[in-house]
Amino acid sequence: MNYANFPLDKRKPLPSSDAVSADDFIDVERLLSMAARQAKVVAACAAIGLFLGVLYLQTTPPTYMATSRVLIDEGLNKVVDEVSAASVSMQTESAILSQIEILHSARLAAVVVDKQKLDQNDAFLYPPTSAVSKA
Repeated sequence: MNYANFPLDKRKPLPSSDAVSADDFIDVERLLSMAARQAKVVAACAAIGLFLGVLYLQTTPPTYMATSRVLIDEGLNKVVDEVSAASVSMQTESAILSQIEILHSARLAAVVVDKQKLDQNDAFLYPPTSAVSKA
């Protein structure tokens, strides 16, 4: 005879395929008793996960990430009103490339460092390290 394999202490025979009724298909009481038996295991795993999460947050220095998008609208400039569409797209591409080079320039970075006084900011110059990197 086939037995259900999930409850090890109270083995009940599997219902035959032709004798399955709506009442016998899902036994809620049996499911709740199985969940109650595993409550300690679930609670222990949750406590271990919470402890490891707090430990990670305490030992990892905060890191920040910034992203930005630059929208260059050539339609606002009235300079290219009488130029053909092909040359406008070429000018737009060159304008975008020049804007990208400006954003990557060291001179702009130096201006930002001077304005924000980042060369005097200890939190910027010496960021905190994690416990793993200290060891």
